[in-house]
Amino acid sequence: MLWLVYLAETYYDYFKDTEQSLYDTPKVKMPKPDLYVLYTGTDKKNVPPYISLPDSYLGGDNSVLDFKVKVVPDGKDGDIIQQYVRFTKIYNEQVKLYGRNAKAVYETIRICEDENVLADYMKSREKEVSGIMLAFSDVTSELNLYVDSKVKAANFSQLVELVKEKLLTLPQAAKKANMTVEEFEEKSGLKDE
Repeated sequence: MLWLVYLAETYYDYFKDTEQSLYDTPKVKMPKPDLYVLYTGTDKKNVPPYISLPDSYLGGDNSVLDFKVKVVPDGKDGDIIQQYVRFTKIYNEQVKLYGRNAKAVYETIRICEDENVLADYMKSREKEVSGIMLAFSDVTSELNLYVDSKVKAANFSQLVELVKEKLLTLPQAAKKANMTVEEFEEKSGLKDE
């Protein structure tokens, strides 16, 4: 739900740019947000038109926060959706080369500009785009460090729990336990699940 932070930051920048005080009267004027999620799965028939934040994450409780996000299932040649898909592929390629760090982010932006992928947006919002990408990289790095620290200190039962929580693969857990995958499955009871 990191996107909520970026939505808040975007509004904060908007209030600064339009010189509106959040602590003064009258109420601030703000544009209505349009929120989208790009569906890249293969089952296009069962894609809902909207995802509701309260329904998906808050057990249906919309008393505090209520958002509906439009689901966009596909695009047309050269449109923004296909460009975004290309952008994500470029980013994934750069992450494979450099890891989740600033080099991968800046190389992604450079390549996108060179290939005219979201080029106008990249040029006008480079700071915002790189900030979001770096934040996601930091979150992913922190999660990986957390999982690595848990794995290093884990006993067998903890390794089993990490596999069940999908924070560790079966081969990774077996290696850490100095067992074959088959031995780990047998001893842990995961073979039956």
